[in-house]
Amino acid sequence: MEAERRGFNVRLTVRRNGLEIVVEAPVEKLLSELDSLAERAVEKFSVKAQVAAGVVEEAEYPSIKPSRSTTGNLQALFSTAWGQTPRSLSEVSKALEVNGVPDSPSNVTVYLKRLVAKGFLRRILKEGKYYYYRIPEEAG
Repeated sequence: MEAERRGFNVRLTVRRNGLEIVVEAPVEKLLSELDSLAERAVEKFSVKAQVAAGVVEEAEYPSIKPSRSTTGNLQALFSTAWGQTPRSLSEVSKALEVNGVPDSPSNVTVYLKRLVAKGFLRRILKEGKYYYYRIPEEAG
């Protein structure tokens, strides 16, 4: 079985938001390179790449350096000028998605509530939906 696997090529195709990555390699090489492929995919699906491909408008969502932490990604988003305007859960989820770090809405909600509890974000109820924003810190 191991000998069969070594000579076997695999084609991996990842499509997202009108962009595509295709990798074809022997199974062993593909498995050994999976982490670096994931990092390259995040770069490929970043806001800058999507703007270049015409998938999203440049001013629509901020570009962040993605991390493995949902909290870190949310803090990065809301630390931009974009985060000073009240944003709905769907806007926040889309901003994470275009930065290559999608997450489920239920998970994003949990982390948004935690950031509100910590005082990092504020939340308002408008037309039956919660909106999240950050008030800029005053230079002092």
